[in-house]
Parts: sequence; C-alpha cells; structure tokens
Amino acid sequence: MHQSPIRLFIGSSARNQVEERVLVYSIQRLTQRPLEVWSLLGDRGTVRRPDGSELPLPEAIRDRMGGATRFSTARYAIPHFCGYEGRAIYCDSDQILLTDLAELFDRDLGDAAVAAVPVTAAVSRRRYDRRHLAPLRQQAHASYLTSVMLLDCAQLRHWDPQAILAGLSVGDYSYTDLMFLGPQFCDRFGLRVQDLEAGWNYLDVVQPDTKLLHFTDLETQPWRFAHHPAADLWEKVYLEAIASGALDRATITAALREGSVCRRIALLPDWSGRRGRWLNRAWRSSSAIGQELRDESRDRLHRLKQQGKAIAQDFFGKKPSFSP
Repeated sequence: MHQSPIRLFIGSSARNQVEERVLVYSIQRLTQRPLEVWSLLGDRGTVRRPDGSELPLPEAIRDRMGGATRFSTARYAIPHFCGYEGRAIYCDSDQILLTDLAELFDRDLGDAAVAAVPVTAAVSRRRYDRRHLAPLRQQAHASYLTSVMLLDCAQLRHWDPQAILAGLSVGDYSYTDLMFLGPQFCDRFGLRVQDLEAGWNYLDVVQPDTKLLHFTDLETQPWRFAHHPAADLWEKVYLEAIASGALDRATITAALREGSVCRRIALLPDWSGRRGRWLNRAWRSSSAIGQELRDESRDRLHRLKQQGKAIAQDFFGKKPSFSP
C-alpha cells in the first residue's frame, strides 16, 4: 500500500475556483491521508503548486490551449511535473468526491500505467450520452474518460508533452484519440490502460455505487443553473465548504462578477432556516421550468437539423436511377 501523500492535479482556471474548492473540500472531508493539490490553470498557462507558487506549463501545451476547458491538454504534463516518479490523480474541477480518494490512489495497477473509466461503461444522463458519448460507443476500439485518471508516472517517462503535441500536429492521432486515450495514441506511446469502475466518474448521475460525481454537462452545472437533478447534493457540500473555511466569500463574489456562478448560489449562504430553504427551492423550480422548455426547444431543433441533413443526403447523394 502507498502511504505517501495523495498527489492530485486539478484541471482548472480563474473561472473555476468555486467548483475547485468545493471539490477539494469534498475530498478532505472523507480522506485522512495528506493531500497535495496542484492546479493546472489553463487561463494562465501555469500550474499552481501546493505551496501556492506557480510554474509555467510546457510551451507545447500552452500553444494548444483554447475552448471551454482551456486546461484540457495540460493533463498530459502531469508526469513531467512529478519528475516521472510516483503516482498522481487527475480530476476536472467540476466534480465532488463521495468516498475516500485513497481507495483510488492505492489501487493495484498491475502492469498498466493509467487507470480510467472506459467510455463503453460510462454512466450519464440521456441527453449528454446522445450528444457526446454515443459516437464514441459506436467505434470498434476502446476509448476512456480522461477527466478522472490514476497515473503511474514512473511508467510514463516516454509521455513527454512536446512529443505528445507534436504527434497531434503531424496527424499521428486525432484530438479525439488523444483526449479519450484511443488506440492510435496508446499504440504510439505504448500505453497500457486499466479499466476503472464506472462509479469513479459518473457523469451527472448519482447511484448507490457513485464514488465521484462529475458535473460534466456545461448546460446543467448546479453552480450556474437551477435544474440539475443532483443540485441538492452539490449545494450541501458547497455550504459545508463555506462553513469550514475551505471556500471564502471573496472567491464567490469574484465568481459572480465573472459570471461563473449564478446569483442564487452567491446568495445561498445567507438563506438560513425554513424560509431560506423555501426561497431556494422556489427559485430553482421557476428557473428549472424555463430551462427545461429551452432545452426541449433546442433538442427539437437539433433533431430537425439532423433529419434535414439526412433528407438532403438522401436526395442529393444518390445518382439518378433513370437513363436520359
């Protein structure tokens, strides 16, 4: 068993500070082992070390940052920052832990260098599955959710950030292959991946075997919207984090100003007692109704567009069946 501190890297940014601190608190409340937190700050192009100091991410990583999650490729620099020694866990910031993280950190990896949940085993809500996971499930080869990974850095000495991004640039593997540990990427770096149980990365779903809850759908995250089915659970941990001092009001105020949390969440710590609970539920219910109507309209429009494309392909893609 590994009794060293748990080294945790979190994909984050200035806009993710509320959710990141809630994640860290959710781990600390259930884990007795010392925790070393490293934050991969995509917006700054740096990694914040446990002592608060920052180091620049490798240049190859910084050059490829963009999109909604600017830290995406930074996770491949973790063995580099660990000096290619020991173990590390990677998590996205938009998660909470429901069990002892040491259970994952101490896992027997056998001859594998990485452990992650296979896409074929992933559990998610229907809309997210249909939009994001279904195309990956249809592929013949294996792929993995890299938003939670256990890494044996000593076995990843060949996992050099510059080489990884260079391989992407020259087309050795696709971005999808990189981000989901597809076969071309794994073959290129001789990577062996062990299957994690789905409970280590449940996507917006809570079940009896959920170990880690990942609020991965950007349109339902409970600190920004009112209609997530597990909002009560996240809000409970959020309020506990504030009460414990793990999350301060200044961070919440900054997040509200930047639009990374909604006004209801910023006000929630001041709503106490029965009246506060009623106000929160009433606000959530009214917002959720409107959001559900918008989601339904977007889904209907998406289906119509897909049907239109299919009809157009059927009509224009076939050669005439008659002869002139």
